[in-house]
Amino acid sequence: MPHTTYPRTICNLIIATAITAAALAGAPAATGAPAVAHAAACATAKGEAQLSADVLSFDVGGRIILAWGKVRLAYKDIVIRCGFMKLDLATNELFAEGNVWLQQNDEEVEARSLTYNLKTQKGKLYDAAATITGKEIRGELKVKGSQVEVAKDVINIFNGSLTSCDLDPPHYHIEATGVTIYIDEKVVIRNVSYWEGKLKIFYWPYLVFSLKEENEFELPKIGYSEREGWYIKTTYNYYRNDASRGSIYLDYMERLGAGAGMKHRYDFGKVGEGFIYLYLLGNRITGHPDASAELSHELSLGSDTTARLGVRYEDSLGATGTLNTTLSTSLVIDEKDPAGSANLVLEGTWAHGDYAGQARRGSARVFRRINESLELRCDASYLDNQLPDTPIDRYFNYLVDVRQALPWADARLVVENYVKPKDTGEEDEEPEEDIPWNALRRLPELTVTTRPVSVNALNLKLPVSAGAQWGRYQEKAIHDGWEPSVLSADRTRLWVGAGPVYQPLWKGARASVSFKGTRDSYTTGDRRLTLEAEAGITQELSSWLTLSGSYQYRGIWGWSPFVYDELDPRGLVSLKLQLDKENWGASISAGYDLYTQEADNVVGQVTIRPTRTISLDVEGRYDVEAGAIDQVTARLDAQPREDFKVRLAARFLPSENVLDRLEGDVDVKVAKDWSVKATAVYGGVNERAIKRLDIGVVKDLHCRELALMYNYKSQEIWLEYRIKAFPFEGLKFGLGDQGVLFKPPVAQ
Repeated sequence: MPHTTYPRTICNLIIATAITAAALAGAPAATGAPAVAHAAACATAKGEAQLSADVLSFDVGGRIILAWGKVRLAYKDIVIRCGFMKLDLATNELFAEGNVWLQQNDEEVEARSLTYNLKTQKGKLYDAAATITGKEIRGELKVKGSQVEVAKDVINIFNGSLTSCDLDPPHYHIEATGVTIYIDEKVVIRNVSYWEGKLKIFYWPYLVFSLKEENEFELPKIGYSEREGWYIKTTYNYYRNDASRGSIYLDYMERLGAGAGMKHRYDFGKVGEGFIYLYLLGNRITGHPDASAELSHELSLGSDTTARLGVRYEDSLGATGTLNTTLSTSLVIDEKDPAGSANLVLEGTWAHGDYAGQARRGSARVFRRINESLELRCDASYLDNQLPDTPIDRYFNYLVDVRQALPWADARLVVENYVKPKDTGEEDEEPEEDIPWNALRRLPELTVTTRPVSVNALNLKLPVSAGAQWGRYQEKAIHDGWEPSVLSADRTRLWVGAGPVYQPLWKGARASVSFKGTRDSYTTGDRRLTLEAEAGITQELSSWLTLSGSYQYRGIWGWSPFVYDELDPRGLVSLKLQLDKENWGASISAGYDLYTQEADNVVGQVTIRPTRTISLDVEGRYDVEAGAIDQVTARLDAQPREDFKVRLAARFLPSENVLDRLEGDVDVKVAKDWSVKATAVYGGVNERAIKRLDIGVVKDLHCRELALMYNYKSQEIWLEYRIKAFPFEGLKFGLGDQGVLFKPPVAQ
């Protein structure tokens, strides 16, 4: 709960008032009896401070300035208004009363009266009230205090209250018998109570907040999960200083029992900073407490280098009565400077008990820009996984990539060893295309590519480039038979290419053409010549209708002994008709491979845009060879107003008569004070299951919200009560990377 703005504003206002009074005190004084002026004003010689009132009285002998009626004191960006003000220049005392009002920029403070000593820089506000804002506050906070004592670096507020509700009386407020504010450091609050109307809900004897970072005002969390049953979880934040702060957790779960823990953040300066986490759960199901502990420490090794060390320990009693323990460690070193970056990661996991095993993994990455024309990249990764319920795997991959820019060409040297990792069994959002080989080494591979040179041919300026490559390769793949085998050979590659180049033909028509010829020679005696060409033409039939066609040719003579660089001949003819009107559009595309004599899928798409904020898209694929519709995908994206956002997408496989995937993201206001938020992902290529389902029903309570939340993955339902003005970290909605059907297709 941020408190920075209010105390700092009060302090600045009062100190500025003292400066103003001192400036007025320095004004020349006449001798004689008190002088009285009606509807008068006075100002310093420099015009920095101005005092005006209906009546001003100057007691030269007593060195007192009195002001009555619509008193206004202005100094720089500060304005003070009151009914009466007294400046005693002999005792350095300033007194103001009668609807005292102070303003700095857009922030205001009101009080019944104000006293301040110019010399000691101490003062008091009586019955003070302020409306404040801050970058971490949503809306405004209204703060009150029966008495506010101001010193140079400390402010004390007695019998204070706070609310963000703009009603009178407010829906809720927070009371405290005492608040001590250490300017730019921390706020100490004593005897804190939370009130809903006239009902006291919660009480904290002592709270401390930092003024240098964001704080969350956390109320108890009540909910239900399949494992824990009904529960209540509370968090108590504490703060001593920037180098010592944290949270204390006190929880109770119906099925598991009580849990308690803490997370302490520390800062040892040059030695580093981090946190220590401890949590103990009295698991009544197993009769043995579950424990978890974590240490994270970050240390600066220089201006460009940091190191992070992590250790985590967990233990619990298994169903067989065996104590299961897991220890995980990690070390991360990062270095970054203008010439490049480096990263080192070392991780280890050791498990004992019912699921005994271990895993070690590491990675290193280096990128350096040696000079303007030379770059170096080095990657290495190691895995030795022997953990149960995961594929046993072990490999060491590395890559060294050196690139040199020459005046007429680009040169590249690659040394690589790559072993394909085994499938971890984790749920992928969409399966990646499987590579048909198990391992590949390039020891080494050298490539030189010339810069494009413009050549005039057939009244066209063709960008022409050529290249040469030599490499020694070792591949593990299925070459003959059913078992993988290892093949080693050198390959020499030469190529020349031209294009692509674009050329207008006639009105509304444009053509494109490109060409590449490649010659591969292998030390196994194999040879391969590849000719690739692509030509296309686009014709605008009208302002809203376009027809395009292309021909992609790949001719191959000879073959490669390797699997990794295997190529297939191609003679693909493609046509596409595109229609684009203001509120709707459609397209249909088809292709036929003259070499394989197989037809590509016919793809049709219709997009309807009734308004700028609503879009419906339907796409279908027709398998010509099977004579049936292969799949249909529909997408709806609607946001007709700020409180109505819906994104839905579905993919249906008619051949299998199944809904293959469903994605949804909803944030809709269904009634005056009710809204529903939901994110759902269902299905997949290899399974039919709910992958994600988060639902929230939110009741708007003016300045607060009451939300009933549900998470399918954890089988948990809980109640969240939050004050809108304060930062809050709750359940996150939105598809993010899981929105597969909303991603644009990858260009082939």
